[in-house]
Amino acid sequence: MLVVSEANPSVYSPNDSIVAMLYGTGDYPAFVVAAVGCEGMVGISLTLARHTAQPSAIVQHAGSAMKIRAGTLRKHMAPDDPLRRLLFHYTHAALAQVTQSVACDRFHLLEARLASWLLATRDRMRTDDFRRTGRVSPARCEAGTSASTAPPAFCRNANSSCTTAA
Repeated sequence: MLVVSEANPSVYSPNDSIVAMLYGTGDYPAFVVAAVGCEGMVGISLTLARHTAQPSAIVQHAGSAMKIRAGTLRKHMAPDDPLRRLLFHYTHAALAQVTQSVACDRFHLLEARLASWLLATRDRMRTDDFRRTGRVSPARCEAGTSASTAPPAFCRNANSSCTTAA
């Protein structure tokens, strides 16, 4: 488990891995709220404010990542700097992704949510073949939401191998 915090003030940018962002409360177990792959950064809010709560993160698909200390990144984010604008655009896109996944969870059937997860994973992994571990369920692959049906076999098998159709 990766925890980005003031005690570990670093930002990670996956190269060929996927990191699941988890959120939980004391009453409920943690669940996936977003996934970050080669398109994004884990710990991005550390570049925006010093004392921002960070969700936990766990590697969903192993691979490599780049790491930079948040303080170092902040030093290179002058008000008119292109890097700052780029990171703000990414933060906006990440918020839009979370918002869209909430709507998807509420209104789409389980199979549609699984299809969305498979396509996003394929894009992030840049391959048609990938394995997932049993550590994190596919995003939104849990039964129990209003539009759910019984979980597909893929959700029940902890070490599934997938081949997506292009």
